[in-house]
Amino acid sequence: MNLPATMALVEELLAAYSADSARSGPVLPLATLLARLREPMRDAAVWAATGAAMLQNGFAEPAAAVLTAALQVYPRAAELQYLRGNALRVAQRADEAEQDFRGALALAPAHR
Repeated sequence: MNLPATMALVEELLAAYSADSARSGPVLPLATLLARLREPMRDAAVWAATGAAMLQNGFAEPAAAVLTAALQVYPRAAELQYLRGNALRVAQRADEAEQDFRGALALAPAHR
């Protein structure tokens, strides 16, 4: 993984999502973001970095949706499950968050 290229892509995706959601609400920009992550299919690290950046910028529910889509492609990625748990926790969905945290630990017992 080329970290500078990954971070540049994530910044571009987040900027487009932020601007579009400010104009038209979160639904259509989320669909556009997911399409950009799927075509071409990005690796798990790009999905994780995108979800984390969205969460850090106050988009907890959309971050959870992005990470849910990522887990459909990468179901054994503990980092994605952990990040979705974090997004769900911030979105006040504690029971679902706990399930994801437990799932991340089941996949990778030494995970943070």
